[in-house]
Amino acid sequence: MTNFPWPAVADAVYSGREDQTLELKQTLDLTDRPSRAEIARDIAAMANREGGYIVVGVVDARHRASPDLHAAVTGWSGDVDETERQLRTILTDFCDPPPRIDVSAFLEPHTSRTLLVIHVHRSHARPHAISRSSGSIQRHEIWVRDGSMVRIATREEIEEMIRAQRRVLVVNFSHPLTDEQKEQVRLLMGTRIDEVISVPVQFSHEKDFHTQAVRYVDQVGLTSHQWQTRDILIILPGFSPAAAAILAELHGRMGHFPNILRLRPSHAQAGTQYEVAEIMNLQSIRDQARSRR
Repeated sequence: MTNFPWPAVADAVYSGREDQTLELKQTLDLTDRPSRAEIARDIAAMANREGGYIVVGVVDARHRASPDLHAAVTGWSGDVDETERQLRTILTDFCDPPPRIDVSAFLEPHTSRTLLVIHVHRSHARPHAISRSSGSIQRHEIWVRDGSMVRIATREEIEEMIRAQRRVLVVNFSHPLTDEQKEQVRLLMGTRIDEVISVPVQFSHEKDFHTQAVRYVDQVGLTSHQWQTRDILIILPGFSPAAAAILAELHGRMGHFPNILRLRPSHAQAGTQYEVAEIMNLQSIRDQARSRR
């Protein structure tokens, strides 16, 4: 079991009333393609709004035959990690881009029955469109949650989602990114890559590194205002002293530490390749470190 914020869903579980940020399901069927498309649609519809929770193992108010809580809380059984893996695969197969989710299990205290909780994160990459047709759910459709129901988004709603998209600027001081790596960044950050600015660096040991760092950062071509306001992801050079000099210069211009893309080797048949490992939030690392002073 997990330390799940039970108050966020408790009222809906006991009343059976759903709303725009909370859906109740008695069961979760992932065995056939129409069922997988349906859960992908429901998650995408919630992500296209403000996010929320899908609770599995509870009968909603419309289908409750009695006020008996044991009849309403039917419970869920299964492996949480495997279910989360299946859901992430389904979202990758049926949604573009796939919404971000977390999956956990919670023991309802009155019935001692386990509930599955799917937390759909608020998205900065909306709209999440259907990328594969199945039954009545068609490719390219964009769904939204409207109260306790889902429906096709209007053109105005889609345009508003696009205007509100989080768009990241990638500044690359290292090797060029492949299309696959760009897609990994997009999926990991849940955002759109607005532009990639590449500034290949080659530091000379005969000159001081500070001066060279200033020159390379100048080549990015951003104004002071852009450095401080744009959503920027940095790829540092692999040579540590050069990376340190550039990072110090960036901190001075941005007023904070930037997010850093870390790649890791992936040993494929064709030789060593590199894949996206993580987005390092250096500012968060720095802030947490202050508590250890």
